[in-house]
Amino acid sequence: EALDTIQKQKGNLDKTVRVLDEQLGDANSRCSQMETNLRELADKYNKLVKENNDFAQKIEDMESKEAMLSKSKKGLQSQIDDLGGQLETLNTEKNGVQTQLKQALSEIEGLHEEVEMVTSEKEDKERMLGILQNELNTARNAITNEHVPRIEELEGERE
Repeated sequence: EALDTIQKQKGNLDKTVRVLDEQLGDANSRCSQMETNLRELADKYNKLVKENNDFAQKIEDMESKEAMLSKSKKGLQSQIDDLGGQLETLNTEKNGVQTQLKQALSEIEGLHEEVEMVTSEKEDKERMLGILQNELNTARNAITNEHVPRIEELEGERE
């Protein structure tokens, strides 16, 4: 009986060993699958770390470019402000020159009117001078033709 018990126990132990071997095989298979999954996850993790580093570098580059663009923007805004001031100065000068030009044109117009008046007066005086010269010539002719012979006659009588 003891032998039967031992054999039963041995049979039970053999079953237990087979079950444990199966469980060990299943555990080894699950471990192998988990190791494969772990390697895949490690690869994915490393890939994500690399992508993250790439994105971090891109962000750093973009921030650097943003800082340079901001600095350029400030410089350009300063130039725009300077040019605006220059434009304002030029507009002020232009307005002054336009005012001077208007005054000069007004003076020229006044001088043209004065020249026209003087020219008209000159023409009137030249006409009057012509009339007076004609009257003078007529008087001279009258004196020469009428009075000179009479004077000669009177002088001849005096002698």
